[in-house]
Amino acid sequence: MNLIILDSDGPFFNISYYICSIKQNYCYLTMDIHQKTGLAIVQLRKEQGISQYNLAIKAKITFRYLSDIENGKRNLSINILEKISNALGVKPSKIFEIAENIE
Repeated sequence: MNLIILDSDGPFFNISYYICSIKQNYCYLTMDIHQKTGLAIVQLRKEQGISQYNLAIKAKITFRYLSDIENGKRNLSINILEKISNALGVKPSKIFEIAENIE
């Protein structure tokens, strides 16, 4: 038997889907494109040793906005994606390439 559990997180009501099997005793998280894109940005940022605060400054966006993007809580416009990718020194397509490979 499989079970789907909805989990809300904070005031933005970020919904994550957990797929669970009671008989096989496992549970895994499926992520949407916002969450995968956020994790791709985190990965690139950490590989370069840049703090969230410093990336926000370089991208000329607020720290809170970047934090929400990295946590999959915000929609990401093309303009903001370009600012972040420029601050990281990569093409926007690189962020999506990494995001596609996140499971």
